[in-house]
Amino acid sequence: MRYLLCLVCLLTPSMSFAQLNTLGVYTDERAVTCLTHDTPGPHTLYVMVRISNGATGARFRLEYSSGFTGTLLSSSSPWSNVTGDPSTGVTVMFDTACQVGDIAVMTLNFMFAGGSPDCSWIRTAKHPLSAAGGPEISNCLFQFVPAYWEGTHVTSGFSTDCPNDINYEEHTHFCRPYWEPTIATQASTWGAVKALYR
Repeated sequence: MRYLLCLVCLLTPSMSFAQLNTLGVYTDERAVTCLTHDTPGPHTLYVMVRISNGATGARFRLEYSSGFTGTLLSSSSPWSNVTGDPSTGVTVMFDTACQVGDIAVMTLNFMFAGGSPDCSWIRTAKHPLSAAGGPEISNCLFQFVPAYWEGTHVTSGFSTDCPNDINYEEHTHFCRPYWEPTIATQASTWGAVKALYR
């Protein structure tokens, strides 16, 4: 019955973009926390599919902010069908079964050196073979489809307020570290600014 409901969800034409699965990097195995303290030493992070409406696998690579001083030492998965490496691109299939809810994909063992800039981040990103612009989930029909990305902030202290990606998804994705490049500015006058809007 569960598999039938999964197929009905996937084939519903009114399915909106907001119902996509989320594939992210979290600091706990329940995909609740996405902020870790940059203390030197070993740190374990988790790649999870969060609140899945049906998935048979995941395809992604890890991406880091510039200046992040951690090193990925090893990775493991509870699933036996794993190809590739999370640093360059990995595909994890969930042993040919459609899974729902929160799904553990990988455990990542890092060594943090400390000294990363505040609000550094680790996130899921586009696999080199993906057609989508970001990570992908294999749906219950074994077709790779786009997924939302999420990530973990790395800070010098837990009181740090790190910004999320500023767009309409901000309210539905609590672990989207801001990663767009800073836009250069230059001095101007109020008259020059007003002239832009005439």
